[in-house]
Amino acid sequence: MSEEAPPIVRPPVVPPATIGILGSGQTTSYLERIAQQMGYGTVVLDPQLSSAALLRAAADCGVVTVVDQLRTSAMRTLATAVPVHPSPDVVELCMDRIRLKQTLADIGVAVGPHMFIESEEDIADAADAKFSAILKSRHHGEGRSSQVRIANHTELLGAWETLGRRECVLEQRLTLGRELATIVARTDDGRVATFATSQQQYVHGRLEIGYAPASLLGSGQSDAADLAAYIASELGFVGVLAVHMFVVGRDVYVHELIPQPSALGLFTLDSCRTDQYEQQLRAVCGLALGETTMTVPGIAVVSLTDDLWANGEPKWERILADGTVHLHRYETTGNEIRGHLAACSGTAAGSTSVVRRLRKALTSG
Repeated sequence: MSEEAPPIVRPPVVPPATIGILGSGQTTSYLERIAQQMGYGTVVLDPQLSSAALLRAAADCGVVTVVDQLRTSAMRTLATAVPVHPSPDVVELCMDRIRLKQTLADIGVAVGPHMFIESEEDIADAADAKFSAILKSRHHGEGRSSQVRIANHTELLGAWETLGRRECVLEQRLTLGRELATIVARTDDGRVATFATSQQQYVHGRLEIGYAPASLLGSGQSDAADLAAYIASELGFVGVLAVHMFVVGRDVYVHELIPQPSALGLFTLDSCRTDQYEQQLRAVCGLALGETTMTVPGIAVVSLTDDLWANGEPKWERILADGTVHLHRYETTGNEIRGHLAACSGTAAGSTSVVRRLRKALTSG
């Protein structure tokens, strides 16, 4: 029997190489800034370009990565000529709710109670499912309109028709004790580093506040880190991955994988020795992964949304007199999220009340 060939390990991509960033978005500048600080060149690649134009634009890139937009068709085009991390195959897996749940179950990772709805026969079979539930289209990236809450089985057919009778996932609504996230980075040769597990608070399905570190008993932090590292390794993921988890009683279910720097890791910008964007750069370039230790006891991050601009520019002077506050205002127009506030005020729990108060102060009176 012939021996299996060892994996190909590419040499690291080092300065002054050019880093290709596929797609511009709200936080692309974070990756550009750290790359330029480290001596790399950068080029932002437009995923709308033709294949030939896209390949010409990336001709001098040592590696291509994504930060804000996930266009796998453009990623596949680029991957024919230059290393692309994360791979389009893994990105497509993470964006496909059906395949992701199947894959996680296959590698022994718990996911919440669910059913796949692809036909009227599936809807009939769902009569024994537990309700209430949420019916979601198979693929991420289609907005809130791709989800319908269902109180009982009699509403399921109508909800499926509302979603265009597409392939869907029916997820049982759970009584959540917590929502947690662990950010993990992995290199192509298998080195892994994780950040402190954080906790999130959502309002109407939208992330409002995240804080770190989450207060977990016993080995909770290390268990979450081990789980995230295991998933990244099993998927062969390269880059920064957010593992979003539900805690229900004593059970932990993996709900979602976000294959890029995301809102779940914004806390790292002002609280960790290496933030998620530098870690993304290090991971995709094959460099040593950065130290993830927190430099403050706790931090909380709150989103700044369009409603704060209803009467003009928010009153920034009311919050920036506080030295524990960090403002991140994105250069963007027409988007719901325009920035975030971070507060490092003692404990993580204490910081959450601070960022709530400060956000309110931006528009009150």
